[in-house]
Amino acid sequence: MQLDTGYMVEQVLGMFYIRNVTATFVPPLERPPSYLSQALPWFLMLVFLEAVFLRLKGRQWDLSDAAVSSSQGLAQEAVRYTLRGCEGWAYVYIWQHYRWFDVPWDSPVSFWFTMLAVDLGYYWFHRASHEVNLVWASHQVHHSSEYYNLSTALRQSVVQHYFKWIAYIPLAIIGVAPSMFFTHVQFNLVYQYWIHTEMVKSLGPLEHVLNTPSHHRVHHGSNVKYLDKNYAGVLIIWDRLFGTFCWEEETPTYGLVHNIESYNLWTIQLAHFRWIASDVPQQVGWRNKLRRLVCGPGWVPGTGRLGDPSTFPEPDPARRRFDTGRPLWLQLYATLHLLLLLAPSVTFAQQHLALPPLGVLLYSGQLLLALSCVGWLLDGAGWAPLAELVRCALALVSLAWLGGQYPAAAVTAGRAVLAGSMLLWLGAVSLGDGKDKTKAQ
Repeated sequence: MQLDTGYMVEQVLGMFYIRNVTATFVPPLERPPSYLSQALPWFLMLVFLEAVFLRLKGRQWDLSDAAVSSSQGLAQEAVRYTLRGCEGWAYVYIWQHYRWFDVPWDSPVSFWFTMLAVDLGYYWFHRASHEVNLVWASHQVHHSSEYYNLSTALRQSVVQHYFKWIAYIPLAIIGVAPSMFFTHVQFNLVYQYWIHTEMVKSLGPLEHVLNTPSHHRVHHGSNVKYLDKNYAGVLIIWDRLFGTFCWEEETPTYGLVHNIESYNLWTIQLAHFRWIASDVPQQVGWRNKLRRLVCGPGWVPGTGRLGDPSTFPEPDPARRRFDTGRPLWLQLYATLHLLLLLAPSVTFAQQHLALPPLGVLLYSGQLLLALSCVGWLLDGAGWAPLAELVRCALALVSLAWLGGQYPAAAVTAGRAVLAGSMLLWLGAVSLGDGKDKTKAQ
């Protein structure tokens, strides 16, 4: 098989927002290509290369953390496709019925205008996701890793999309075609992938214009001076204009102010929502209850909208990062099964609109069960072996339905891996040592 070097160059340049402008033009109501799906193999390849580089340099890189980050990203896409991309329906409806102008969908000027408009909209949504507690409950997922590497970019919320669309309503009213809007939303996200790294220290003069790894490291820092800084997507100029910019000085300490010590997918996704649900009833008066939802996560009665930074705890850079101590074989097992999920995940992305509702639910249900099992196994949950046994059995049955879409050799290999995994967990369940089985060194 020959490599398409032109396609490879296009994908690499696309990560830096360098695109063939006219090749991206799509009529307003046609679906643009899934640039995120196209970029996914490159994302994973770069995660692997970065991990090798960091290990060779003797620096920390955690396989469990990377696997959990990847599972969060796949879960986001599974939920989004299950709901048929409903967060985009409002944009299309407003554009069809309430737009003021018709921004040309096939103009280079429109391309760059939309790039700036989407990036500005992203800045304000991103800022709101840190400064509005209810929205932060979704966004904190992305900040929950205590590591900062390319896999961290994949750690995403399953519900954040359903807040985010509100920030882009002005573009629909102005008249930016849905196809161009959805294209640039993807380009904006693809660009943000490569800035999640400590390998790139500085980009020189570009630091004054672009969002860079250095600027985004600040954003992921839990140091008090770095909180609520550098919200940019592509252009750092928005932070400079609106007073939220901060240069990187001391090395950031990554993670949350109060870290989530779990690999459980749903614990990470829902931890802050649960905290809000328990805290709101404790607030005195309806005004304080409302402020708990719409003020910053650091707000307490008697302080400003974002709380009092002088009361925020400063992180200990020498603290021990969360680690459940799972054996290496189990971490490799979880990673292997995550890689096996890539093919059905891409298939689901491509076919979800053609599937009947029941088919969508069955497809996404299996994907979410598999991703949940990754976290349960790495957490050492007592029910994890039985859940993984059931999950592997369901996946094996599903191959009879989906197998015709993949090469025969790949299907045979998948069946062998799933059958072997079933034997492993059948032994663990029958011996009754559940959690202890995954602790064996």
